[in-house]
Amino acid sequence: MIQSMTGYGRAETVVEGRPLVVEIKSLNHRNLEVMARVPPFLSFLEIDIKKRISSRISRGRVEIGIRVDSEGDATGGEQLRINIPLIRNYYTLLNQVREELGLADRVTLDMIAGLRKGIDLAEADHEPAKARDTLPAALDAATDPLRATQEREGEPPNRDP
Repeated sequence: MIQSMTGYGRAETVVEGRPLVVEIKSLNHRNLEVMARVPPFLSFLEIDIKKRISSRISRGRVEIGIRVDSEGDATGGEQLRINIPLIRNYYTLLNQVREELGLADRVTLDMIAGLRKGIDLAEADHEPAKARDTLPAALDAATDPLRATQEREGEPPNRDP
């Protein structure tokens, strides 16, 4: 049976109470080229992810996207963090600039609130070992519909008279 190289698959599982989503798409390509976008806490698994996909798909450009969605409160599960040492440093430097240039303006909270990285999203705590245990099944679950799509697209058109 002829098989297309284009396809799409998606799977979702739960890790630490958060949805882990795996999306895989493939496009025509002479050889196998596997690209993976993974969260930083899973970057150590990138080679294993590529090997697993390579064992199930033989040709095409395959793009894998893995993300851990946040659930929880109104902020989407994300927490803000205030970097007080950095804000103090900004404040000191802004006052030095003000004095050096003889400016009458005062350093205000409005000025400080807009400064880069003064208020930032806190990194969520994840347990990589738990994701490592769940990831192979999620990759397989996303690869199955991708392969089904490839088979459907590879079928000859129905030519009933």
